[in-house]
Amino acid sequence: MAKVLVIGDTHCPGMRRGYVDFLGRVADRHRVNRVVHIGDLVDWCSINFHERHPGNTNATREYERARKQVELLADRFPKADWLIGNHDALTERQAVAVGLPPVVLRDYRSLLPPNSPN
Repeated sequence: MAKVLVIGDTHCPGMRRGYVDFLGRVADRHRVNRVVHIGDLVDWCSINFHERHPGNTNATREYERARKQVELLADRFPKADWLIGNHDALTERQAVAVGLPPVVLRDYRSLLPPNSPN
């Protein structure tokens, strides 16, 4: 029988410090054999459809910071399933909103570390 660790809404780069260590302890304690991230791995607050808060970072800085946090998750859980949440889909939704066809976008996995959740 599968023992699944379900991770949701990390919203990188806003993931809480120490969260990956916590998840690792839970996984070890319960001897999980499958990891599933249920979406919103990355936040993309800098390009969302809501009003911007003056303290939000720009998209480039947010991406750089998010990538570092995703690397922490990927290093701890190199084999994980990842579902796309509404925040993860913001890049495609924004492209469509301004008239760009989704075909011009890079595959999401190419933006993240090589061993990030698949």
